[in-house]
Amino acid sequence: MPRHIRRDAAYLTQVEALSRNPRLARRIDPRRSAGAQRSVALWLQQIDPKERGRTRLINIAALVAFNLLVFFGVVVFVLVQRGLI
Repeated sequence: MPRHIRRDAAYLTQVEALSRNPRLARRIDPRRSAGAQRSVALWLQQIDPKERGRTRLINIAALVAFNLLVFFGVVVFVLVQRGLI
């Protein structure tokens, strides 16, 4: 999550806590809270669950491929050191 969105989400959490108390609710800036809510909602709407799943699968496949590459590299190195290749 980008820093500015995280900051807006934290502000909305504080606003929610302040809004429970009528005296403290007066301290809430309606413009800032509306802007923060708008930016967080916009960012959340841009998240595509299918794309996120595909990206996760691609990352896992890349990790497995890299680990296999390192493993076979070590196997070849050991075989060369022992004079088997």
